[in-house]
Amino acid sequence: MNSDKKFYRTVITVEVLHEHPRHPHKGMSLADVDRMISGGSHPCAGKVTFSDPVEMNAKEAAQALIAIGEQPEWFAITEDGDEAGFDLREYRDWR
Repeated sequence: MNSDKKFYRTVITVEVLHEHPRHPHKGMSLADVDRMISGGSHPCAGKVTFSDPVEMNAKEAAQALIAIGEQPEWFAITEDGDEAGFDLREYRDWR
């Protein structure tokens, strides 16, 4: 039976304008990009935008988690949106 839990999806977009073609690069973390934008060693400017949260049911959330490479069990649901019966958040070292 599908879970009654509600989930929300927010898209955060970071736009960076820069002078050098190698910065930023795919290996950088969001923290690295933030430092670059906020006065790091590379001349660049940036903007962060947030979408409005979109509510999803458990099945939609499970599909969204799979699409980003995560396990639905992270939110204690199965791939079909059913209750998983356990919560991976209890196991800090699972990754």
